[in-house]
Amino acid sequence: MVNILEVINKGDEDLSLLVKLATDTGEIPRGIVRYTIPHGEQQDIVLNNISGFSSDHYGVIAIESNHEEYDARVTMYAPSTDRGNIPFSYSVPVSNKRGNKTYMSYNSYNPSRSALDQGLLVANWVSLANTGDRQAAFELVYYNQAGEEISRKAVELPALGRVDMQAGHEFPGGKSVGLIAVEPNTEGSTYVAMLTRYALKSSACSNNNCSANPSSNPSYSYAVGIPADNGSAEKQYVGIGGTAESMSVIELAAVSPERATGTFKWYSSEGTLQAQESFSLNPNAQRHIVVPATSLGSIEVSSESGKLLIGSVVYHYDEDDASVAGVEYSPGAEPFGLSLYGSYNLHLGMNNWLRLFNTSAERETLTVRYLRARGSSEQDQYNIPPRGRLDLGIHERAMRNTYGLVEVTTSSPGVIAAQVVRTRSSSSNTGFEFTSATGVR
Repeated sequence: MVNILEVINKGDEDLSLLVKLATDTGEIPRGIVRYTIPHGEQQDIVLNNISGFSSDHYGVIAIESNHEEYDARVTMYAPSTDRGNIPFSYSVPVSNKRGNKTYMSYNSYNPSRSALDQGLLVANWVSLANTGDRQAAFELVYYNQAGEEISRKAVELPALGRVDMQAGHEFPGGKSVGLIAVEPNTEGSTYVAMLTRYALKSSACSNNNCSANPSSNPSYSYAVGIPADNGSAEKQYVGIGGTAESMSVIELAAVSPERATGTFKWYSSEGTLQAQESFSLNPNAQRHIVVPATSLGSIEVSSESGKLLIGSVVYHYDEDDASVAGVEYSPGAEPFGLSLYGSYNLHLGMNNWLRLFNTSAERETLTVRYLRARGSSEQDQYNIPPRGRLDLGIHERAMRNTYGLVEVTTSSPGVIAAQVVRTRSSSSNTGFEFTSATGVR
């Protein structure tokens, strides 16, 4: 895969970065590079081009900086096929070090509507990296959908070491849903973790050439990366929607020792309440809620007791064969302060959409500024109705084959949640080749 480190300098001074590439055993053979990013700009760094990067291996990125006012993510692009298609792309934030218990949700159900894809694997892999300066012990605890513990696996890792382990498709296997918790067992240890879902689809029909046994030659349908988190007791927001060829699923999980109770609210883009439901979950249990296909809007989940882990999964289906063409995974977002930053990328023929959610009961005025390399920018002002949603096409404002920053400034602190969704249409224009959601914070 092509691995691109995207760094946004949100500070008032230039950002000096030292980027280190470590192998899965924690060694840093040659992969140390320095970068300077001017304030208010973004830089994309192709990790594959750094000396010491090794194909068909995995490892860890360590970043040192002169200030903390920056945001970063790694975006992965699958190798293109012989027809030039890119089967999937997904992004994961460069996470802060964790020292406490965190959780990730696994799901090995294949959501394809194509009969040819039934029974094909959705592989779930958990990646765990020791970010400390000495060897540390961890334990992975597996729970089923009802919240019952079904397995434990002990892991020891050297400093900057990493391990990838199956996360549900082998055990419990089949069509299964559940949680994986990471428990650090060495005092003072820190780590980062993520779970990746890779779905297969039948390659039966490509360019109207159908094989006799399509499932014997499968290809990838989609992949999503899910960062480990310890959940929240605050209100969280995610987007849903929105055509007849899509399905939105909200994944709710209780991640505290006590039973979690709360309320699920679904709002239209205009801010009208469409549905409301209370729920109750045992510790470590999950519930999945399917939202009607053509609904475009947002979901508000509030906790009355206990912490919740929230994820929105939007499956987009191919119009021709009903297979999954692309998937957006968005973790629950909480409203941030007066200014939020995200990034766009219009290379590879991608379209980018800025999605804005007004979480307040009042109409909100905000300014969106598009910042390009070398400091050029333009801005517009918008109004979003109470509880409403606004989708803006960044590709309609910025030049093709460029990337840059998008800055959202609000008139009230802590009322706007946002994300940027990147999409690439299939060559036949019957759906997405891939789609990927990135955070704005």
